[in-house]
Amino acid sequence: MVTTIPGVAPYKIPDRVKRGWDQGRPDRVRMSDNTYLRTGEGWLYLAAVTDAHSRRILGWSMDSHMVTFPGRQSPGNGSNTAWGGS
Repeated sequence: MVTTIPGVAPYKIPDRVKRGWDQGRPDRVRMSDNTYLRTGEGWLYLAAVTDAHSRRILGWSMDSHMVTFPGRQSPGNGSNTAWGGS
């Protein structure tokens, strides 16, 4: 893992699933991804959490700025979020 934050030392995150994303059943491995979307009003930041087996979107968050990991937000906190049950 390499960071782009000045003054913060890079660190390595352990690969606990050894690149074996599909563990044969749902709710074993979850993946997340962030993307940036350019709109006519500026940038939107979209984060999604996906179940690696079913490839189902378990939750997503979209906002005009990227401040925190979306899993730490809860629906109804003023941001655009959707978190379903597992």
